[in-house]
Amino acid sequence: MIPCSKSPDGRHNFAIPGRDCFNGCGVNQKELSSPTEPIQPSEFAKYEKIKVNHRIHSELHSIVDEIRNEYGENHIKKGAGSFGFYLGLLRGVPKHLIYQWRSELKQNQVKDPAKIFVWKARQFNSLQKTIKKVE
Repeated sequence: MIPCSKSPDGRHNFAIPGRDCFNGCGVNQKELSSPTEPIQPSEFAKYEKIKVNHRIHSELHSIVDEIRNEYGENHIKKGAGSFGFYLGLLRGVPKHLIYQWRSELKQNQVKDPAKIFVWKARQFNSLQKTIKKVE
């Protein structure tokens, strides 16, 4: 198998069947379909495997994982800063607000963004509780 020299991932783009690669590498589709040479594992060794975290089940899990990595809290197992802490804190918070808070903290280059993020989430949660009491 001949990898595409013009593509970053090595894949050919045959827009028209039986023609040359659309990326401009000059390889014809018929050349690849003939079993003249076997695929060598060393050709694909340069491509890195994507590591998938099987514990991420929802968009909120993904957001919490990103936040913990962003704020350097991925080593904390229990208590403030843990995965469960952020899950409980952000449950019920609209996703657009979470993204907005994160971007605000990045733009303002805050000294301790994790504390301010938690403060904003707690303010939102307490506001939601007071609204429910009034209703």
